[in-house]
Order: sequence, then C-alpha cells, then structure tokens
Amino acid sequence: MHARDLRLLFLFAEIVRSGSIRGAAGALSLSPPVVSTALRELEDLVGTTLIRRTTRSLDLTETGAQLFEEADAMCRHAGAALNVGAQGRPVRGTLRLTAPVELASTWLPSILAAYRACWPDVHLSIEATDVLRDPVDRIDLAVRASFQRSHEDAADLAPAPCAVLPIDLVCAPSRMATGSLEERLRQSGYISAKNRPIDVIPARTSKGEDADATVPVTCNTDDRLTARALALQGFGAVRLIRNTIVEDIEANRLVRLAPDIDFGVVAVQLVPSDPQPAPAVLAFMALVSEEQG
Repeated sequence: MHARDLRLLFLFAEIVRSGSIRGAAGALSLSPPVVSTALRELEDLVGTTLIRRTTRSLDLTETGAQLFEEADAMCRHAGAALNVGAQGRPVRGTLRLTAPVELASTWLPSILAAYRACWPDVHLSIEATDVLRDPVDRIDLAVRASFQRSHEDAADLAPAPCAVLPIDLVCAPSRMATGSLEERLRQSGYISAKNRPIDVIPARTSKGEDADATVPVTCNTDDRLTARALALQGFGAVRLIRNTIVEDIEANRLVRLAPDIDFGVVAVQLVPSDPQPAPAVLAFMALVSEEQG
C-alpha cells in the first residue's frame, strides 16, 4: 500500500468523525479544498461513492460505512503503535481545555492542581465558556456538562460521564419562603440562565414522583457564576451544582429552598478532539477517572 493511500484513509475517517469536510479540515489544520480533494481521490481509488453530500449533512453509503469501519480501526491501531513504550515516559506538550464557567471555576481547579503536580511540564490552556464549543476547534479536550433528571438517566450517556454532580435550588436566607415549590419560588423570585419570561423547574419528590414547577423568571443571566452572585444578593433562587456552593451553605450565605426535593444532576463528560488522544490528554482523562471514581 502506498503512503498516499494511508493518508486518504486517515482523512476520510476524520471527515466521518467530524461530520463535515470543514470540521475535518479544522481538526487537522488543513483547508477544506484539500480535504475535499482527498475524498474525491479516495472515491476514485475505491471506484464508488463513499459519502452522499447534502447542504446539511454527510451520509455514508453502504461501501462508505464499511470503509470507515476499517479506516477507523487503522487509525486506532496506528495510535496504539505510537504509544508503545509510552508508559513511564514524562508527559509533555500542551493541554487545551474548554469547560463551562461554573465547572471551570469550581470543579476543575483541584483536578488541574493534581494534574500539574503529576505532569509539571505540560502547558495548560483553559477556556471557560458557557457557549458549546466544537471539540475539534483548536481544542484538545472539551469538558461537557448536561442536565439529567436522575443518576439513572446519566448512566445511559455516551461517552460515560466522568462525574455526576447533584443540583440544589438555593437562595439567600432572606428570600426563604414556605408553601409548595411554586409558591416558594414565586415568593423568593427565580434567576434563570435561559432568556425566557417563564421557566419550568424539573423536580422530583423523595418518592420519585415528578413535581415540576412552572414559575415566572424575575432575573436572567448568561452564566452560573453571575447567577450565584445575584442569589447571594437576594435576587432570588437559582439552581446550582451542589459541589460549587458547599462553603456558601455551610456559612449560611445560601440555603436550600426545597431540601426535600431532587432537582436532578449534571453529568460531566470528557470529549477529546482526537480519537487517539495525545499523552497529555490521556493523562488528564486517567487522572479525572481516578479522582472521580
């Protein structure tokens, strides 16, 4: 097999994983025309169409699906070959992470401190944003957070979550109210990260019964840290990850508005941009698995 053929298979596998020619080009720091030309060359080599292109998606033909299975396996074997002897070697390079603001400022720092203690030669680059970023966009690893109604729902996610963090509904002590969940929220006010006048708060009783509340939103914000700061000032109740407000609750700066109700969990997933992550990425993922396990 010619080296050019291996390159074409590698580019084809990246197109499929990225879901687009432009996505593959961005992941590999190539121009879209170069990747598009490689796809045409591979189709000429195989003698049939591999991908049906539309304005919105790429659909694999039957031959394309079979070829991707083999090309993906080839890439994984190549990555394994390059990692031969990697165990015990110092980890160097750059680790570029993106994470939601709430996790980046509270959950992530202790993990990064442990990582830095183990691998001091790795340069860390952290982007904190609540805007969902494509993990191939000049990022090595995306820390994703998604709301789930229960631990059971989180267990069905792929990739498997590295952490499942409970959510609390909290407010300043001065805003504490009584009555049903909706009555409490109407009295305390509600801060939402969604730009809407009315919000639905997913909730379950201790018996597992749905107790969702529909309430008017009294304040909107675009990130959880701002929401926490507003809650501390008495603007209303807000849903926050429990791990991030332990000190606030212990110091009675915030109180749980409805401690008898379950408000779901946040599932944290690690999504590498490369199916064969670099040693710096693998080391981070292994550390998180160990720390959160």
